[in-house]
Amino acid sequence: MDKVKERLIFVKKYLKYIIPGIMLAVFLLLEFYSRSAALIFNEAMKQQDMLRGIITAEKITANIGGNVSFENLEWKAPNGDLILMIPDGNFKVSIWDIITKNFSSTTVSSLALNNAKVSIHLNDDMSWDFVKNSKALNAVPKEKNPDVEWEKNFSLNEKSEEEIEKILARRRKLKQQEIEKNWHNFNLEGHKLKLHLKFNNCRMEIFYRERHYLLSNVRLHTDVNTDDAMKIKASTGRFGGTMIGNGLSVNGSIDFKPSVPECRISVTINEVDPSSLGLGADIHDKITLHANISGAISHPIGKGTLHMDELHIPALNFTDVDGKIDYDDSVLKFTDVTAKVYGGSLRAEGWYDLDSRHYQIYGHGKDLKTRHAFPGQHLNCAVKLNVNIDSKGSVKTTTYSGDFLSGEGHYN
Repeated sequence: MDKVKERLIFVKKYLKYIIPGIMLAVFLLLEFYSRSAALIFNEAMKQQDMLRGIITAEKITANIGGNVSFENLEWKAPNGDLILMIPDGNFKVSIWDIITKNFSSTTVSSLALNNAKVSIHLNDDMSWDFVKNSKALNAVPKEKNPDVEWEKNFSLNEKSEEEIEKILARRRKLKQQEIEKNWHNFNLEGHKLKLHLKFNNCRMEIFYRERHYLLSNVRLHTDVNTDDAMKIKASTGRFGGTMIGNGLSVNGSIDFKPSVPECRISVTINEVDPSSLGLGADIHDKITLHANISGAISHPIGKGTLHMDELHIPALNFTDVDGKIDYDDSVLKFTDVTAKVYGGSLRAEGWYDLDSRHYQIYGHGKDLKTRHAFPGQHLNCAVKLNVNIDSKGSVKTTTYSGDFLSGEGHYN
């Protein structure tokens, strides 16, 4: 017992020196690692196997809390192609992983990218990969109000059916070549992610099937846990490419627990220019779409609404256009569409294929007033109208047809 008491007295006597000593040693070790951030970064990049190629940064700084800032980070493929360039950003790492040099996919717990240019390719099953920036993305302006020339250069507007088919064929060929290579720049297989990801004022492009979307002023917040779920909230400035519009927003989640992950996402696409979708060369009345998308990410289903303040097509001027939309396998179906036209009303339905750009619209109008349609012509009667619009993917292959029936009236 005396020996036990002696040991306890010894421990108490020197504990006040041992604990501060350990804390000081840990602090010095962390300080050393913070001052050696660049060396640690280089070693971590050599050990990781998620990103194919070489990653370098012009400047790396860190503090003892595990917060790391960087400038001019570049990710290049083995052949030298630039995949990603980030002017500046920051991330947070696990101090314990740094001390033990046990780098893994969960070592980084948060990542923020500022003013980056990001290109992503989506497969049909919604698996994704980082790819080389296109020339189109490099031309997307940083400002919130890009000029009209940018929109004209990268949309399919005013292209003929033959030109569109050539573009789609070329994209299919490139996609097939990519599949045959059987490798990806980003490899998540066998890795877990627990990451808070943030994009600040980035430029972004997305390749999906035959579509190419160019996004400006991207702001994104997402929490990813591949063992559980991902929450996402994002918005953009103007966008172009396959579709031109005045911004979009995304809010929702993806559940990774099922064998095929399932999504529940709300999407709003603001002020889309119909001419960029091939819906008439001179139709620029903006359309806003909102949809709730759910189901397996390999085959999501969507339901929502559409709205247009005005719609002008040959000989017809509509206002207050509203309707329902259904999305399934790249096809948008329009139902219960209503609008005001020349003092009367119109109901319509139809469909639009996002890949082929083919579409059909059928409408029936009633109680249209000729005095509104032909002001100053002294003709007064009510008209019933049937209108059909059929397009094979371009303005030159779009046909308008229909018939009308006038009721009793007078001319004076």
